[in-house]
Amino acid sequence: MNDIALAFHSALDTLLYNISYQLPEIKYSLGNAFKMTIDVINNPHSKFDNMDTACCGTGTFNAQGPCNATAELCPDRKKYLFWDLFHPTQKATHLAAETLFFGPPIYVSPINFYQLVNNN
Repeated sequence: MNDIALAFHSALDTLLYNISYQLPEIKYSLGNAFKMTIDVINNPHSKFDNMDTACCGTGTFNAQGPCNATAELCPDRKKYLFWDLFHPTQKATHLAAETLFFGPPIYVSPINFYQLVNNN
């Protein structure tokens, strides 16, 4: 799945670059959620205490079943990167939004969302 995500982002980046080359007036921002997530996971000084287990779910790493009335729930969701087997926590989503809006080209390119909005 990770390889597919990387290939999709690369193909989309190339497509957008080619379109912008043909239409120089077009402006866009492309966020790399995979890179943002991997960097948080690999950062020993991350803003999260738990990056390998979902806050709500069932099974191994709380990530084999859905978050429902019978699922295990973590004691403090602010310490978790993942809410369930599919979704980030509210804290992770907020961090991602800030990164997309103000972040460097490694996470959002060719310009961030702030630059996109103010570049008219």
